Parts: sequence; C-alpha cells; structure tokens
Amino acid sequence: MQSQVQEHAQLLVNHALDLTSGDTVVIISSAEIDDLTTAVCHALGLLGAKPSILNGGNFLTGGDRHLASYLECTESVNIPNALIKMLESADAICHIQGYENPSEFMILSDETIVAHRKEHGQVMRELSESTYTLTQVPTAAGAQLASMGTGEFS
Repeated sequence: MQSQVQEHAQLLVNHALDLTSGDTVVIISSAEIDDLTTAVCHALGLLGAKPSILNGGNFLTGGDRHLASYLECTESVNIPNALIKMLESADAICHIQGYENPSEFMILSDETIVAHRKEHGQVMRELSESTYTLTQVPTAAGAQLASMGTGEFS
C-alpha cells in the first residue's frame, strides 16, 4: 500500500501535470514539506521528466521569513528576472505549499505586502500558459490557522 505522500505525488505527476519523458518541471517547495517534494521527484524520475527545485519557494508567493527579511529592508518588490526566465522555460510548474509561520509578514507594512502580491499576481498571470498546479500540504501551522489539531487537519 502506498503512503498518502506517495499517492499525493502520483496524483500531481500523473494527473495534475501533463508530462512526458524529457519534460522539465520546476518544483516550488519548502523544507516543511520535503517528504512530498522528494516523492514528486521520484515520480518524475520514473517518468523520465527533469525536476528543478526552488526550495524556500514561498519567496515567490510570499509568506516565508526569507521574503519578509528581504522586503523589510528594501523598496524593491520585483521578482528577479532570472527566476521568471526559469519558470517561463519550464514545461510545467508544480507549486507545493505548506505554511511554516503564517505570521512572518507581521513586520511589514500593508503597502509592502500589497505591492509584492501585485507583482506576484502579474508574474503568475504571465506564466498561465505553462502547465501549473498548486497543492496545499497540511502542516502544524496550517492546522493552527484552521483552529484544528494537526492530525484532524491532515
């Protein structure tokens, strides 16, 4: 019997993304959800697809301490061109999201958060021609946001 993580990975690779052997896939992930990222990489390897991993991937979408630290000391909210080019050149993008600490942005002004999310939205609209899938992985922080126990939330 496959574990839930392996089943989730198979669902992403074999159903959510339209992949064939040789396709390149950017996986946007973070350390909290490394088990699913590893399982997706395994499934991609079996298929013959090639993963590139953006670990700490919430830097793109917001919500992690790396991005909060960066935005705290700069006025630039632009997503780097190198990152955009990497995403544009991929055959598919697999975004695996899980909350580490949803309060990381508390140090930022509302204007900074809105500016970053506006920039992110523009990038994601431009990438909409790529095969893109987003999945949410249950974490303790996500359970806390839902006012649930971690087991119940999972």
